[in-house]
Amino acid sequence: MAPSLVLVAVESVPRPCIQALKLVVHRSWLREKAKRRSTPSSRCEVEESLSVSGDALSTIKRKSASRAVAFLNLTLFLVSPNRALAWFSLSTTGGMPQGNLLKMIPLGNEEAVHLLREMMQSWRDWENGPNSSLLQGGLNNGGPVSLIYGFVLCFCGTLATAASLGELASMAPTSGGQYHWVSLLATGKWSVRASWITGWVSVLAWIAATATPAFLGATLLQGLFVLNDNSYVYQQFHGTLLYFAIILLAILVNVFLIRFLPYLETLILILHIGLFFALLVPLVYLAPQHSALFVFTDFESRAGWNSRGIAWCVGLLTTAFPFTGYDGACHMSEEIEQAEKVVPRALVTSVVLNGLLGFGFVIALLFSMGDLEKVLASPTGYPLIAIFHEATQSTRATNAAICGIVASAIGSVLGLMASASRTTWAFSRDRGLPFSQQLSHVNKRRAIPLNSILVTTTFLLLLGLINLWNTNAFLAIAGVATVALYFTYLMPIALLLMRRLRGDEIKFGPWKLGRWGLAINLFSVCYTIFTSIFMFFPAVIPVTRGNFNWTSVVFIGTLAISGVSWLVFGMKSFTGPVRETLS
Repeated sequence: MAPSLVLVAVESVPRPCIQALKLVVHRSWLREKAKRRSTPSSRCEVEESLSVSGDALSTIKRKSASRAVAFLNLTLFLVSPNRALAWFSLSTTGGMPQGNLLKMIPLGNEEAVHLLREMMQSWRDWENGPNSSLLQGGLNNGGPVSLIYGFVLCFCGTLATAASLGELASMAPTSGGQYHWVSLLATGKWSVRASWITGWVSVLAWIAATATPAFLGATLLQGLFVLNDNSYVYQQFHGTLLYFAIILLAILVNVFLIRFLPYLETLILILHIGLFFALLVPLVYLAPQHSALFVFTDFESRAGWNSRGIAWCVGLLTTAFPFTGYDGACHMSEEIEQAEKVVPRALVTSVVLNGLLGFGFVIALLFSMGDLEKVLASPTGYPLIAIFHEATQSTRATNAAICGIVASAIGSVLGLMASASRTTWAFSRDRGLPFSQQLSHVNKRRAIPLNSILVTTTFLLLLGLINLWNTNAFLAIAGVATVALYFTYLMPIALLLMRRLRGDEIKFGPWKLGRWGLAINLFSVCYTIFTSIFMFFPAVIPVTRGNFNWTSVVFIGTLAISGVSWLVFGMKSFTGPVRETLS
C-alpha cells in the first residue's frame, strides 16, 4: 500500500508515529538502493544506514505512549504487514524484536508472526477443535457436563503449566524450548538421555499437531458433500485424499511461497476474528435455546462406558486439545529482546485469552445446540454442521460458515508445517535424529530447511493413512498431539519440581512464581499426568479394529524407536543441546 495514503493525517496523530513512518519509508528506499549497489564497500555503507535507522525505530517504539503505539502498529501494518505483526505481537507483551528480526531470511519468516498467532490461538482452536469432530467425543462421553467442567479443569491446569513453562523460559530463553530445559535441569548421565527422548517426542508432537487441522479440513469438506448431495456416499479414502491435497498445498507454500507466508497469516488472522462473530451471532440469535439446567447439569454416556467418572475423563480430550501449542512463543525466544520477560507473559496471556473466548463460545454452542439426538446422528459426521444448519435453516449459510472454518484449518496447516519442519531441523542440528547432517541442511537457494520439510511431509502423509481403516482417526491424531505435547511440558516441569523439593539452589530469571511456585508446579504435573492417562483410553466401548485408539501405538512406538536409535547411534553422537547448569 502506498505510504502516501498513510501520510494523510490529522493533528491527533502522535508525533512518534510520523517519525517512525518516515523511518520505515526511508528504510524501504535504502533496501532498494542496496540492491543496485555493486561494490562491497557501497553495500556496507547502506547496511550501516539500515542498522542506524532500525535502532532509531526501536527507540521510538520504546518511548511511545500507548496511544502512539496503537496508531503506529496500524501505520506499520499498512506499510508492511510482516513487520507490523511481529512488532504488534511483541509490543502487546512489552518487548521489542532485535534488529535481526527485521532482516530475517525465509527460514525465520514464520517465526516473525508466530507469537501473534499464539496470542490469537483462541479463535483457531475453538473454531477448529471442540466445535468440530472433537465435540462429538465430548458429547458422547459426559455431554454438556464434560464440556463445561472439563473446560474449567483444563483451563486451570493449562494456566499452571503455562506459568511453569514461563518460569523456565525466563531462566533459559532458548529456541530449543523443552528439550533444552530438560538438559539443563536433569543431572548426571540422565541429562542427555532425557533431552534426547524429549526432543523425539517434540518432533512427533508438532507433526501430529500439523496433521490435526489438515484432517479436520478434509473431513469437514466431506460433511458438506453429504449435506449438499443426498446421493453422495461417504467413503473414508475420500477424506484421506482431501487430507493429502491439503498437505501438498502446505508444502508448496512452505517451499515456493515462503516469502508470502506472513501475508497469508495476516489474512488468516482477519478471518479468525470475523469467523468468531460470524459463527457466534447466528447461533445465539437464530437457534432454539436450551435451558441452563441442560447446559450445566446434563450428563450423557453414549459411548458404552459403565462408569460415569471414566466417561467424563475420556471426554476431556475435547477440552484438552485446544489448550495445546501455546508453547510456540518459547521457540522464538532467540529472536526477541528481553525474552526472559516477554515470553512468559506471552504464554500466560495466550492461555487466558484462549480460555475466556473459548469458554464463552462453548456456552453459546451448548445453549444453541437444539435436539442433541439429532445433532449426534447427523449423517455429515460433524455436530457443528448439524447445529449451524438447524439454526440458520439454510444450506448456503451453513456452507459459507463451514467453508470459513475449512479455510481457517488450512491456514493453520501452513504455519504449523513451518513450525514442525523447523523443530525437526533444530533437533537434527543437535544431531538428535537419523541422517541429521542431511536433515539439518539449509537450501542455499531458498534459505529454508528443504530436507526437513520433505521428511516432515512424508510422515504427515503416513499419519493420514490411519483414516483408511479407523473411523475415529481424527480423535486418534488429536490424542497423539495432546499426549506428545503434554509429555514435553511434563518433563522439564517435573524436573524443576524435583529440584524445588530437594531444596536445590535454582537461578531463576526475572519472571518467577515465588512462594507459589511449588504448588503451581505440583498442580501442573498432577493435571498433565491425569489428563494424559485418559488420552490412551478408547473413545467407544466395545473396542473394534474400526474404533481402536491409535494414540498408544503411535506414542509408545515413537518412544521405542527413540530408545533403539539411542542405542544405535545416539549415545555416540548426541551430546545434548546445552552444557551449562542452573546451579
